[in-house]
Amino acid sequence: MRVKYVTLFILEMYMRYHPPRLRLKMHTIRLARRLAIKFQLNQIRKLEDRDQPLERYYKNLLERKTFSQDSKRYSQSGQDLFALAMLPQYKDMGTYLEIGSYLPFKHSNTALLEINGWSGISVEKQNEFVQEFNSARRNHAICANALDVEYSSVCKPFDLHFDYCSIDIDPAEQSYFVLKRIIESGVKFNSLTFEHDKYRDGPVVQIASYILLKKHGMTRIEKDVKARGFGSFEDWWIRAN
Repeated sequence: MRVKYVTLFILEMYMRYHPPRLRLKMHTIRLARRLAIKFQLNQIRKLEDRDQPLERYYKNLLERKTFSQDSKRYSQSGQDLFALAMLPQYKDMGTYLEIGSYLPFKHSNTALLEINGWSGISVEKQNEFVQEFNSARRNHAICANALDVEYSSVCKPFDLHFDYCSIDIDPAEQSYFVLKRIIESGVKFNSLTFEHDKYRDGPVVQIASYILLKKHGMTRIEKDVKARGFGSFEDWWIRAN
C-alpha cells in the first residue's frame, strides 16, 4: 500500500514541478502525437470500434426503457448515456457536477441529463462560454477557475453528493488536481468520467488518477475510452461501496 502512495507522491511532484528538460521532452512527445493524429498516422482501429462503450450503454438504456431511439445524444463518446445507465433504478432524476462545461450542447456531457430532469452544477473558466451556457441551459454554470473553487461550499445544496461527475479541462494535469481538490473537499459521486488525454500527454495522469480513485473506493469499469479522431482519452468509474 505504501508503494502506491509513494508512487502517487512522485507522480504529483512530476506533474507540478517537472524540470525544463523533462517538460521539453513531454511537449515534443505531445506534438508528435498530435501530428500523428492530424495526418492519420495512428490508425489504431476502425472508427466504429472506438464507440463500443457508447453502444453498450445505449442498448442498456433501451432495455430499461429510460431512453428512446429518437432521443438526441450530445456527448462526444457516450458519457451522458453512461451517466444515465449508472443512475440507480429507484431514482427518476439524478444530480451532476461538471468541471469544464464548454458549450451548452455541443459535446456536452450533461445536456441530455438536464433534458431528463437532472439538476447540477457546472464550472467553466471562460466567461464567454459561461454566458452562452447560462442563456441556453436551465442548470447554470459558474465562471471560475476549477482549481480555486471551494467545493465544500458550492456543492452544499447537493449535500456534497452527486450521481455523476464529469471532469474535462486542459491540460490533463489540471484535471487531476481538480479531482483531488474535489475529493479532499468531502464531495462524493457515484459515477465519474475523467479525461486523462493519454493519447496526447502520456500515461502519468491516468496512473495517478487510478491510484487516487482506488484509494477512495472507486472502481474503474471503462479504461482507455476513445473518441472519433482521437486515441485513449478517458477512464470511467463507479463507486464500489
